Amino acid sequence: MAAIRIYGLIAYSVGQRVHEIGIRMVLSEGLKMTAVGGAIGLAMALPFAELVAIGATCVPARRAAQFEPMSALRQE
Repeated sequence: MAAIRIYGLIAYSVGQRVHEIGIRMVLSEGLKMTAVGGAIGLAMALPFAELVAIGATCVPARRAAQFEPMSALRQE
């Protein structure tokens, strides 16, 4: 008889907290996905940041290298 009452009490308690348990599960999964995505994004951003910097400096440097230095000095 005591086992049946304990079962009933636990079943009622779980029934009352189903939404809370579901929300915690969703939040847990969301935080895991956010952490994994952030780690992957950070790992990919570090090497690509250097490539962007190299690209940003190479294009103007190539354009500047096409001008003859004497003509640039004469214009000033």
